[in-house]
Amino acid sequence: MRLAAFVVGACIALAGCVSAPGIETVRDTPPLDRSPAAAIGADAFAAGRFEASNGIVLPYRLLAPAPLEPGRRYPLVVQFHNSGAIGDDNRAQIERDVAARSWAIPAIRARHPAFVLVPQFAARSAD
Repeated sequence: MRLAAFVVGACIALAGCVSAPGIETVRDTPPLDRSPAAAIGADAFAAGRFEASNGIVLPYRLLAPAPLEPGRRYPLVVQFHNSGAIGDDNRAQIERDVAARSWAIPAIRARHPAFVLVPQFAARSAD
């Protein structure tokens, strides 16, 4: 429960870092075509592991903007998985979630360059 509270608090704090002039409102978009995302696997995202001082380990995958321009500031997108991706293999949160994989579709990456962080939780945080 403490980890969930920390993650929610961190997301709220990061949301406060957004600057208004760079906000783009996207309207009238067609539904996401899942076929380009189907070919994207977990290996498109770099694997990482965060270990807290209390021993809690949080595996994650990170997708960097392409191309990454030195000195440019990029937003951070935190993509949470559903209950089907609970575990510690550091793959299921990508392989079982089309929303996470959609960030790696070349057209979406080009239009919305961002760091995309996809953590994997080992237990359900809600019922």
